[in-house]
Amino acid sequence: MHKMDVNSGKKAPSVDSLEPSTSNSNETKEEELTLPGYKSLDDFIKTCTAALVQSTQLSNKLPSKDNWEYYMTFNSFQKTMKSEGTNILHTVTKILSNQKVKGNISQRDVDEQLDLVVDANDTILEHV
Repeated sequence: MHKMDVNSGKKAPSVDSLEPSTSNSNETKEEELTLPGYKSLDDFIKTCTAALVQSTQLSNKLPSKDNWEYYMTFNSFQKTMKSEGTNILHTVTKILSNQKVKGNISQRDVDEQLDLVVDANDTILEHV
């Protein structure tokens, strides 16, 4: 699945296309439960790092400041941003729920959402 790069009009690879590798080696049950679909922690980290780098590169291509206001005059851009915002909010909600972080992120303003995500990151990193 590819998404359109708003600046160049070219198709950009989707973060969703980064799939975990499968292993045919004799993994232990513990490894399968810990990182299903990955050969090792390093394999998992490499996949996540690639997804983060790609996400950062794509987010840097979004219009900012005056360009943002210009792009927001287009209905298709507004719909895309609303849809992507909803998808991101849904994903973050699932992550927070999975990590047993209390609080409903969708019923907060932007500053409170950021605070909740920062607190959740701290909690998750403490577990790691």
